[in-house]
Amino acid sequence: MEIGIVTCEKCPTLSASDRSLIPAFQEAGATATPLVWNDPAVNWSSYDFLLIRSIWDYHLHPAAFVRWINRLEEEKIITLNPVSVMRRNYHKFYLRELEASGVRIIPTLFLEKSSDLKLPEGLPGWNKVVIKPAISASGGLTSSTPIPARRESSVALRPEKRVCPSCSIRSMGRRSAFSKVHQRMPCTREPNGLLHGSPTIS
Repeated sequence: MEIGIVTCEKCPTLSASDRSLIPAFQEAGATATPLVWNDPAVNWSSYDFLLIRSIWDYHLHPAAFVRWINRLEEEKIITLNPVSVMRRNYHKFYLRELEASGVRIIPTLFLEKSSDLKLPEGLPGWNKVVIKPAISASGGLTSSTPIPARRESSVALRPEKRVCPSCSIRSMGRRSAFSKVHQRMPCTREPNGLLHGSPTIS
């Protein structure tokens, strides 16, 4: 079995944690190869399935990314995660769909490009907000600022909650009970020049 582990140009030989997958697949009788998602030389159909891992720059090339996943779908290439999931989740407005279906999310205003900002009533603590581009990753172009009047791109707007200026904190819980917290630190470079994120803590 031939498996493609999909990564990006800045990390062509995978992150340290992802490289450990290669011997694990070998023990199971499969051959795993790192593949850069936007490398035109890759023959995607030659792999039994693709494991989507470190595509950390998709937000810098959103149109190319959508064309790529559409191509995978057209060629009926098996991917983990499925193309339908990637297509839905690459744009942060999928959170609006979750909210509409009853899933609780961090209070968020979803603003289309150049839309006038009109806050609804009853939003205490929205004097300063976090602005996150609708297509982004790893905090790219995310900023904390007083409420702006207009935006030149689609964004998700949230009230600022100071936790750690150099990391992202994600909490998970069941119903009203707090379960665990994940801390995601900014990526650093290993001696070989690869980007590598610090371990997640619980």
